[in-house]
Parts: sequence; C-alpha cells; structure tokens
Amino acid sequence: MGGLPYKEIVPDCPLHNAPMIGGEAPVYDAARPGSEHPFASVYVWRCAYGCDIEYLIAFGYRNRRGLLETRKCNLHKDIAMVFQHGSDQYVCPVESCTETATR
Repeated sequence: MGGLPYKEIVPDCPLHNAPMIGGEAPVYDAARPGSEHPFASVYVWRCAYGCDIEYLIAFGYRNRRGLLETRKCNLHKDIAMVFQHGSDQYVCPVESCTETATR
C-alpha cells in the first residue's frame, strides 16, 4: 500500500456490528497447497464473536467463501474501506482521507 499513513481505526464486523480483533497472520503460497512455511505475514482483523469474517486493508471483508460486500475508496483505489457501526457507514482508513460510503 505504499507506506500510506493510516488512521487508528478498528473495523467493525458487518454481521455482528462489533469491533474486530487485529493481529499478524501468516500468508501461505496459494500455488503450493498444504505448504507449512508462510512466505509473509499480514495484519488481519477478525470478528471478536468468532464468525469467519475478517478484514484486510487490500481486500476488504471476506469469509471462507470469498469476498463480502466491500467498498473501495474512490481516491485510494487499492484501499478497502472500513465499516463503522456507530455511523453506519464505510470510511477510508487513510489518515488524510475523508471519503465515506453508506452501507
């Protein structure tokens, strides 16, 4: 994502409308199913209620079946917007960006 500064914002789970829990997660080579050695790690937000929904800044919200409804920022095309239950809208996580979208 080019080293953009990000807001200190916690994504909400769009199913449970509750803050997600963030942490590092390994990335495995998709070309080598069953690989035990990750080639990188990314920061992933997961639902605090244990459902399979997670948020990644480059992809947006997804579950085991694939991508869920995700809004991309109009100004930062490769950035997935973050759902915020309190305002019932998506916001861009880039520090200086004010882009929002309704649910």
